[in-house]
Amino acid sequence: MKIGVLDTGVSNLQSVLFCLDRIDKSYKVVTSAKEINACDRLIFPGVGSFDACSDEIKKLEIFDAILNYNRPLFGICLGMQFMCRSSKEGVSHGLSIFDADVKRLEAPIVPHMGWSKIGFQSKSYSEHRLFDGINDNDYFYFVHSYAVPIIANTIASTGYGGEWSAIIAKGVRFGAQFHPERSGALGQRLLKNFCEVSDDCISCD
Repeated sequence: MKIGVLDTGVSNLQSVLFCLDRIDKSYKVVTSAKEINACDRLIFPGVGSFDACSDEIKKLEIFDAILNYNRPLFGICLGMQFMCRSSKEGVSHGLSIFDADVKRLEAPIVPHMGWSKIGFQSKSYSEHRLFDGINDNDYFYFVHSYAVPIIANTIASTGYGGEWSAIIAKGVRFGAQFHPERSGALGQRLLKNFCEVSDDCISCD
């Protein structure tokens, strides 16, 4: 199993790598289309701005490689947001894997920083292999100023100045607004589940 961790230059790379070390998963940091295509799983972490992420992806010439990646893909925070169509944070176009536009949080204090619980939109989602050992109303660690509204692909939400997508999914492509690599044992469990999920796992569509 080749697990690739995408390095766009604007990601919380070391935290993700340390987490993979803790769950005893080998990985390769990838920065090219050839390396991406050689992976069985791809993790797309990110912090910082939408436009800065776009600039780096264009510079590395990997936009199409991520867009057309048809094996399990997991976007974290900015990585999840870039899997959407666009963001109010910038002017760049995202991957449009998800039909959504990222909005600024509507809360008195931004960014949203800290532990918040997630709620599954349907019991069937909580039974998906990806969420083995993770329960409704479990807490995860968030740090973000922008978020994805509730969309057709939202499978879990969180509340902060309104309800927002905590997890979105389409086939074997997933996104989490929170940081599993900073969410203790539950976050580690989620990443472990992702690394072990099968290519033909039951869709969350």
